[in-house]
Amino acid sequence: MTKGRRRLHVVLLITSAIACPVGLDNGEVCSGHGACAEHVSKGIDETCVCDYGFSGPDCSLRLCPAARAWSDYASANNTAHAKHVECANMGDCDRDTGLCECRDGFSGDACQRMRCPTGTLTGSPPRECYGYGRCISMRDAAREDMDWVSIHRKSTTYDEWDADMLYGCVCDAGFQGWDCSQRICPKGDDPLTPGEDEVQLVECTCLEAGGCSNNTLSLTFKGQRTDPIPADATADLLEYFLEKLSSITDVDVHYDGGGELGSLCSAGGTTARIAFLRDYGDVPSLNYTTKALRPGEAGIPISMNIKKNGQCSSLHSTTCSVRGTKEYAECSNRGICDSRSGRCTCYTGFSSSDGRGGSGSYGDCGHLLPNTTIEWREDTQPKDYNKPWYRDMSNPVDGPCPRVVPAWNPNLGPTICSGVGICDADKKCNCTEGYEGNACEYKICPSGRAWWDEAVGPNDAHHEVPCSHRGFCNRASGYCECDREFGLVGGPSSSTEACNVLNCDENKTMCGQTGYCATMAELAVNGIHYNEDGTLQKVNYSDMWDSHMIRGCHCLKPEGVYHTSGFVHARNRHLPRGGSRMARPPWAFALTEWTGRTCSQAFCPRGDNPFTFGQNEIQQINCSAPTQDHFNLTFGLSNVSVRIPWHATAKELELRLETLPTLRDVNVWYANSTTPGGFIDLKNYENESVCGRDQLAYVEFISDRGDVPMLVATTSPYSLITLNISEWRKGTKENVECSGNGLCNRDVGVCNCLDGFASSSDVKKEKFGEYGERGDCAFRHGGTKDEKWFTSPDTDPGYEYLFEVSTDGTEKWQRDMPGGSA
Repeated sequence: MTKGRRRLHVVLLITSAIACPVGLDNGEVCSGHGACAEHVSKGIDETCVCDYGFSGPDCSLRLCPAARAWSDYASANNTAHAKHVECANMGDCDRDTGLCECRDGFSGDACQRMRCPTGTLTGSPPRECYGYGRCISMRDAAREDMDWVSIHRKSTTYDEWDADMLYGCVCDAGFQGWDCSQRICPKGDDPLTPGEDEVQLVECTCLEAGGCSNNTLSLTFKGQRTDPIPADATADLLEYFLEKLSSITDVDVHYDGGGELGSLCSAGGTTARIAFLRDYGDVPSLNYTTKALRPGEAGIPISMNIKKNGQCSSLHSTTCSVRGTKEYAECSNRGICDSRSGRCTCYTGFSSSDGRGGSGSYGDCGHLLPNTTIEWREDTQPKDYNKPWYRDMSNPVDGPCPRVVPAWNPNLGPTICSGVGICDADKKCNCTEGYEGNACEYKICPSGRAWWDEAVGPNDAHHEVPCSHRGFCNRASGYCECDREFGLVGGPSSSTEACNVLNCDENKTMCGQTGYCATMAELAVNGIHYNEDGTLQKVNYSDMWDSHMIRGCHCLKPEGVYHTSGFVHARNRHLPRGGSRMARPPWAFALTEWTGRTCSQAFCPRGDNPFTFGQNEIQQINCSAPTQDHFNLTFGLSNVSVRIPWHATAKELELRLETLPTLRDVNVWYANSTTPGGFIDLKNYENESVCGRDQLAYVEFISDRGDVPMLVATTSPYSLITLNISEWRKGTKENVECSGNGLCNRDVGVCNCLDGFASSSDVKKEKFGEYGERGDCAFRHGGTKDEKWFTSPDTDPGYEYLFEVSTDGTEKWQRDMPGGSA
């Protein structure tokens, strides 16, 4: 036998020497970032155990921080956002540094935070929340109690997947908006509507003989507490302490009872009547605390109570509280707010008030100018705003509804209800759909579920708000000016933009030509899950708040996983050929599947680790056909099926299965059901029928490793064939990239094999484990420097395999052999 024709016989010797992989970059064992584990299990003693933060067969790759995924495939119905995903699927991992490079709008070591908006109103460097607010998480926003300034709901809990990932702005006093860039305009009472001031009662009885002058109490309002108030304080002194609070503008205090001098707490009981003169609406309740002036004094001899919302005093029955009914409205409902400056432009006939309806400097449009007509004259003023006399600007008449220049059309001129509303008897404009404001002067912006908001109850958040709380509502145009840093666009069923969809990374050209941008609901439909019996399982993700708001790339997958060369079967004409960008000859028959958050990275061929023992999957087909008939078989994710006649021989069944785009190489044999497994006298059954009496068919998967999915059989509705497909032997071979013995070049999907490994073969005509075109680093060749692997002079193949990928991504390969190249 000549040297060039010698067959390769590789022998594995277990010795005490250590021969773990050496790093491709530095030549050190486990790249200097791991330890060589000996005798991990039978047949394995050359495994690198990598140090924390490193990975790869040679420990040369850095791991990046991980967190919950922003977008991913649902793992079960309405269950997604897997834990421990590198860079949270919102950034790219730099394998050299172990750092995440986050897409715009996201931060954190694992890109796990949706950042708060940044900007400036003063020309200074941009700051979070424009420097006028705090950036906090959904969890913290729910946990904080209301302060009537920035937190407007009672404390609750929020611990959903996004609790520590979504951040938003809590604005300082005087500012509002999702980014705190808008100023709050003055608020006041509408001068054209009736209303009453809020009145609350404070009852206080002194239980100590000789009075309670040595004791104090404090009142709280909207989270603010007064200084200690003497228990015998007069009405004027109580009013002084209350008005020192910034949360109270103006109150009027009167006592019922309290003795001759008027004491807040008296032996007979005092009822303090507190009227809120410039804090409008149904204001929150006062609260109280008491304290002794003398340290260590036992018990506080004071009894107190607060009455509101129409409750009458238990001490003075004719004194009752009043629920406030005055509006606390922007520009008193009689002006247009400029949120950039925080100033009101009042409607015709209105001006700034003193907070009580008179002329003043509040800037709230709460003052009705003299000689302004407000009475409804039904005989002369029709309800239809479109009557000619309403439009007659040469002789304007002030009616009960405002005449304004609408923000959405400055050229229109002052018009009743902006020309898009009906002035009704309640002195308000009933606006046409799409318009809002007391004079219909604004257009309505589209709404969507809020990205960030305060929870209204346990895990109850993400309610609908204009522009989804991630954009500025331009009320003149009715459009949302979305935060483009996040790639926010309109929803899937709307042509308008509500800032309610987080698009795929635009800076990374979306998903390129190898994928498309899909919502979480769409990703769930395209996810791959298998039931226990190996059949495909469908899951949905359609009922969660983010189902249609968060998008991710769904990478294209070829229907077949094997490259087709030479003759193309009619069923496989849709597959790419040798020149396709999806195929990688001469390295592998497997087609490239794409991965990564932008589908810009290629999977490498998968294979079995030659260091470990494993078996191929075998599935059993039990078919019975009382008459001539046929059935169809499919495998994996392919929609392509192959027709199997009832009388198909083992060879014919094998050839037909191998025409499927998802299969390359299988081995088929038949056996009688009395000899399960059919490993005896197989030739006796070569010409039997797949659906013959007492016949069993066995399919061994040669090219597909691991626990493969089940073959799926279908028949026509009128077929009498009975079929059962079961897993006779579970596949236990690994199905890992580069067989665990190489590094994947994700730019081109080619394995860079470790020293001593090369591409293996997986077809029946070649010996398993020999060199082939699988491209998986599962072939242990003779060029290794590992002392444990050797070849005798009689079996030396006399050649080595050299593999590399050039800097421009093109493949180069060479096989040096005696007498010339391959």
